Amino acid sequence: LFEKMKKTDGKISAVKYPKIYQLVEPCQDFPFGAMVEECISGTELRKKVASLTEADKVAIGTTLAKFLREMHSIQSDGNKDEEVGINLAKYERSLGIIKDYVDEKTFARLVELKPRYQQLIQAKPFCTTHGDLNAGNIMIGDDNKLSGIIDFGNMEYYIPEIEFVHMYFF
Repeated sequence: LFEKMKKTDGKISAVKYPKIYQLVEPCQDFPFGAMVEECISGTELRKKVASLTEADKVAIGTTLAKFLREMHSIQSDGNKDEEVGINLAKYERSLGIIKDYVDEKTFARLVELKPRYQQLIQAKPFCTTHGDLNAGNIMIGDDNKLSGIIDFGNMEYYIPEIEFVHMYFF
């Protein structure tokens, strides 16, 4: 994640996002390590959306579009086959989790979709994606303008359409 975040430096100007100040090596307090990041002020969009005017929403949407254009212009320079493999493994894990929550017909359909999903992600160019762009990670300032984007913990090289799956929920 740190290496992917470094690739965004100087390439995103539409919004503020946390700069990484320090990496913390894995230790007793942080078994997986940690990153010390800049604080981005504001209120989560999900907590402010009801009080926003249509003009505010259009301005926020326009800024989000610029942010996504900038993010998606950062191409993966890694091994795409490896990234495809990672995403197929995620698909398999998701199937294992969801199996107990859907009926057999729905589950069978999800299993049948895996080859189509694989074709899609192999055919599309990969780019840098936020991976969790939702109304809780979009910060709005007191002026009702987008003040920044937070939580890049799911940032990955993936197909750009994934951002819109997350954004669908708001």
